[in-house]
Amino acid sequence: MADGFIGKRKAGLVAGHGSGYGGSGFKFDAGEADKVKAIRKAAAKEFGVEADPASDSSDDDIRRVTVGGPNPTPQ
Repeated sequence: MADGFIGKRKAGLVAGHGSGYGGSGFKFDAGEADKVKAIRKAAAKEFGVEADPASDSSDDDIRRVTVGGPNPTPQ
């Protein structure tokens, strides 16, 4: 059955179907990206997370701190 379908495709009688994922996805423009970055920095400052002032060009300048977790240290 598969061989017959492949033969029909090569002859141009039928077309294969696509996956449905042909889009390019959502892209932030510069203004939206800056707004999100400002919100993240404000939240980090509110929770006392230090930001690296030398690197303002990306979101990598915020250190993420995990509090608690599956095995928190007893105090």
